[in-house]
This record gives sequence, structure tokens and C-alpha cells, in this order.
Amino acid sequence: MTTIQHVILSLGMVTFSLVGLMPPWMHARVDAPDVRVAAGSAFITVGAPVRPDTADDGQRRRGLPTYRGLPLRRWESRIDGRRLAMRWGGVVGATAVGIWLASPVRRRRAPADR
Repeated sequence: MTTIQHVILSLGMVTFSLVGLMPPWMHARVDAPDVRVAAGSAFITVGAPVRPDTADDGQRRRGLPTYRGLPLRRWESRIDGRRLAMRWGGVVGATAVGIWLASPVRRRRAPADR
């Protein structure tokens, strides 16, 4: 590998690590795991907590904070593995293309006639 390829590989590894430290989060219902809401990206140790809606509805008057019309206890934050895998795949693909583009051009000569 050339020096430029080593630099591209190093930048790709750093970017891969940073993407893993700031993964995409989702809010999922506890009773229906197929119901998911994208919650953006956040630092891995902090996460994206489920916060109550600001709209005043019937549940709010009874003192139960809600998120999307359901009590908060029915929601949880999770790392969105699908979007994280897509982001990591993009980083790996971009790094591979960069290394390939930075490769020295080697031309094979035709064997000399004997």
C-alpha cells in the first residue's frame, strides 16, 4: 500500500469509530416492537431518551405524560441497528473506493515475441 492509501484507510477507521460512538437511535413501543420512530443520533452513553409530548391532551390532564398519544412507560429507546449498519457500510464502501482510486496504475506489458 502507498502512503496515500494508508492515510485513506486511517481516516476510514477513524470515521467508522466515530459513527459507532454516535449511533442512530429509535423509539420503539414495548408492547408492539414493530412500531418505531426515528429519534436521531446521539452519543452512545447518553442515548435519545423518550420525552413527553408538549401538546395538552386528555392523558396530560390526568398527570400521565405521553409520547405520541401513549404513556411514556410504553416506549423505550434503542439503537437502530439497520441504520447503523447502513452508515458503517457507507463508510467501508467509501474507504474501499478511495483506496482503489489511490492505487498506482500498473500496466502489464504483453510478453515479448520469441
